[in-house]
Amino acid sequence: MREMANSEEGVALVMDCVLFIICNLRTLQAEHHDDFYHDIESSCAAGNDFMRMIDYFDQFIESVLNKYPALKKRKDKKKTTTVLEKESSELVAMYGNDAIFTVQRSQVYVMKIIHDSTIRDDIFSVEWEESFTCNEVALSIVQTMEDYLYDFHNFLSDEYLYQKIVAALVRAVVCFYIRSLLQKAENVRRRRRRNNRTLETRFNSPTRAILRLMYDIQVFHSYFTNLVKQIPPLRDVVREELGALSIIYECINLAINDKDPTTGMLQDHILVLHKRTGASTNVTKYILQDLWLLVSSKSDRKKLNETFLQVHVELERMSTNIKENDMLNSVPKSRDLLPGLLLKEVLAEFYELRIAQEKVVIPCAPCLRLSRDKARLHNNKGSATPKSPTSIVNALNLDFMKPKMNPRKLDFDKENTSHLLPILCGEDKLLSKPAIFLGSLSEVNMEEHKKIMETLEGKLFKILKLHNLNFINHTVRLRPRMKNKDSLSEDRFDNVHL
Repeated sequence: MREMANSEEGVALVMDCVLFIICNLRTLQAEHHDDFYHDIESSCAAGNDFMRMIDYFDQFIESVLNKYPALKKRKDKKKTTTVLEKESSELVAMYGNDAIFTVQRSQVYVMKIIHDSTIRDDIFSVEWEESFTCNEVALSIVQTMEDYLYDFHNFLSDEYLYQKIVAALVRAVVCFYIRSLLQKAENVRRRRRRNNRTLETRFNSPTRAILRLMYDIQVFHSYFTNLVKQIPPLRDVVREELGALSIIYECINLAINDKDPTTGMLQDHILVLHKRTGASTNVTKYILQDLWLLVSSKSDRKKLNETFLQVHVELERMSTNIKENDMLNSVPKSRDLLPGLLLKEVLAEFYELRIAQEKVVIPCAPCLRLSRDKARLHNNKGSATPKSPTSIVNALNLDFMKPKMNPRKLDFDKENTSHLLPILCGEDKLLSKPAIFLGSLSEVNMEEHKKIMETLEGKLFKILKLHNLNFINHTVRLRPRMKNKDSLSEDRFDNVHL
């Protein structure tokens, strides 16, 4: 037996056995690494277990190599490292990534507690602006974070994992604060109600609001700085996150106080913000528009759009350079990077729906009526234009009603939007620039025009349902005008909802 252990066949047999063990451990870890955590305690326990597995596996490999020194000499064909070292390092990396991911995932439970508390209702509310003079909301966030950090310090056996959860909570708190501010602007823009009560409104006093914002940032700065003193490796993370809060504050300050766009300060801040948003031109534009919506007048918002157009070329050039650098320095994203902790990812997800809506074109009823009527006139060789609105609608056989004031949040397949047409009219605004999508109807005959309209009707059907619109098919006709004097409108008619 000893002779076989020292022979080449014996070494190969031992190598196969060890590799088989490593392969099974990797397979089990990949299949069941998400089964060990359901709350903060179980997540911390799983992170501790994964780190212990690294220690146990290192001891196992060390004992095998001490007993069979010949295993160290077997080289990988593609690399200079030994086969056993290569396979072992991959398994250890998997355990380490899963431990970090599991611990960082615990911040989800902490942030859920913040979401379910009164903090979400109070932040950037009228009370936050007028009544909470001691920054109670920011202090509540910090106090909640501190309470759970004390628990994490007791639960986690590894100091490295504790640093990771602290960094994750710092990022999550900053993302929550900025997202809450942008959500307020989104509610104002869409005329939504705050917590199903009163309509969301702009800040009553922009000057008071900017002071509240400044003092909130000071609360976060003071607490995060104390964390850096305890955990020095957090210095870069804290500097980056506080920088994001500072640029948001500076932009709002410009919206309130900088009335002269020719100074160039706004252009500089747009470029700085553009880097923070992941070099997305649309996201940068929407953030600025939302911040200006909360604190500035309509004329100031118009100046902002003009200034943004001036630097648009520079933004596109910057985006191209950043994407090229990312492609050159691209590194496969490991599992330890939990989604939702990076500000640029949070902003991209927040404005994803708005970007998709601007790419969709919904034709308004007057446009389609005019197009169909012109086509009829051409094919009838100049027959008289129908004077009655009913006759125009009957000629069109297609009508669109206005969307509701509070449209539902769309959740459609992103990969299935290529067939959507380029927009048209919302309630009283254009969601995006109108586009000519029917071509020149004066050069087609009635058969070709009928095919175009049938294709258009099929493509628009899903879009109309998404935008909560009413649809009248070709089998429906309008009722005659009501002659009753008590009727609310003479032009009222019934719709058939599909």
